[in-house]
Amino acid sequence: MKKERDEMHLDIMLDIFRASSLLRRIGGELAQQVGLKRAQQWMILGTILREGNVALKDLRLDTLVTKQTITGIVDRLQSSGFLETYPDSEDRRITRTRLTSKGRETMAQIKPLCVDSNRDSFSVLSDEEIESLSNIMKKLVKHLNNED
Repeated sequence: MKKERDEMHLDIMLDIFRASSLLRRIGGELAQQVGLKRAQQWMILGTILREGNVALKDLRLDTLVTKQTITGIVDRLQSSGFLETYPDSEDRRITRTRLTSKGRETMAQIKPLCVDSNRDSFSVLSDEEIESLSNIMKKLVKHLNNED
């Protein structure tokens, strides 16, 4: 029984890796349609759009990337005109980000593409399966990120 469970764990992890690769590819294609280079850039702009003026540290924690990686991505997005950075008014050691009008327009352009893509991606699942998958993925990410 334990061996079967171990095999199932391995199969699940491989399927998660496969799904991640496929979704990254799909996300990259959508991002390129609106002038972004990679899905990660879209993810960062989406976080700023949802949460407002976000500190670099919070962006890093949300996207689970290193400080160097988030700095590089934000620098490229800033030089391309999608966002701007500024020092926090209360703590100048903190750098905050906000979308420019170009960043907001880009996110408005990608939203319908994303909705269509997500509908297609999840069309094979029932509403109950989608809800279960959402809960399971949140629980797994929280555990793997040592938040439990």
